[in-house]
Amino acid sequence: MNLATRIYDKALSLPQQAASEVLHFAEFLAARHAKPAAQQAAKQDAGAFYARYQADLSGYRFDRDEANAR
Repeated sequence: MNLATRIYDKALSLPQQAASEVLHFAEFLAARHAKPAAQQAAKQDAGAFYARYQADLSGYRFDRDEANAR
């Protein structure tokens, strides 16, 4: 008997309210374990968005006096 079947059989023997709590807990665990994947996808989306605005500023020399004059 696999683990999912054992959980199912145990939930069948519980009162309706307790079985509902088991379901909510299982959904909580699934959401908690899905977060790293969602965060990684968000990082990739942000990286793709900001990639359009990347510029090579390695040759730019910042002059504070010039900036203050503007």
